[in-house]
Amino acid sequence: MRDREQQFALGMHAVGLWHTHPETHPSPSGQDRRTTEEYLSSFLGNRERYLMVIVGNCGNPPNVKVWAASQGTRATWVELVEESKSSAPKSVLFRWP
Repeated sequence: MRDREQQFALGMHAVGLWHTHPETHPSPSGQDRRTTEEYLSSFLGNRERYLMVIVGNCGNPPNVKVWAASQGTRATWVELVEESKSSAPKSVLFRWP
């Protein structure tokens, strides 16, 4: 927290967190959701979204999943999915209570 505040004072802003999960197709855990929502709250309205990057380290190669979380009356999570050259951009919307 202190490091983040020091970097913020220098004009550098955290845009998200990354970590690993011991699964092939990772998804945010309850703790991930709580941590991300705490970060969003700590920005006091200065951030609309926060990224959660999770590397599933049980596959070969590892599988990377990215979500954009936003806070409103309810937290909204959108999984960012890599675009295929043969298809339109995709995203998957998740809402957790």
